[in-house]
Amino acid sequence: MSAKVIGASRGDWTKLRDWYRATLEFAYPRDVLAWQHTNLVEDFRLRRFFSYLPITALVLWFTLTLVLAVATHTSVADYLLAFFLPALPGYLLPTSLVRSHWTIASDKQALAGRVHELTLGSESQMADLKVVARHLQDCIFRFRLSAPPVATLLQRLFRTPYEADSAEAVAKFRRRLLR
Repeated sequence: MSAKVIGASRGDWTKLRDWYRATLEFAYPRDVLAWQHTNLVEDFRLRRFFSYLPITALVLWFTLTLVLAVATHTSVADYLLAFFLPALPGYLLPTSLVRSHWTIASDKQALAGRVHELTLGSESQMADLKVVARHLQDCIFRFRLSAPPVATLLQRLFRTPYEADSAEAVAKFRRRLLR
């Protein structure tokens, strides 16, 4: 656990425990697989939602500047020089941020799909579960190294609804694993 996370908890360990409460019902290593699946699904959903925020702000800003230019009878050349070109880095940065979040979300969704397929497989395919779980954890770690962060406020706002979704998803996951 990182010092940043521990420092953010301000000594309240309950904020750090049982993040994936619904996965506690499984025996090892199936609990690890359930945790990883929950982590992948929650994160790709959050990243998809977060990627809409910068694009929405970008479209609103562009529309506002365009409306102001039309309202003040600004010529196209003046609009480009006074509004658009100075704001161009502000248009490119959110676009890059959205692209990286969307790419990570798509990759995590594909990996969650592979975990789903694994749980539908035969018992012999589940035999190497520890190896598969280790590989999945390595993939999740690589995502963390390359992924841009999601705003902490957004994570806090959506933790409760995502926990409810996760509990439902883990119930389905449990039925697949224990069939």
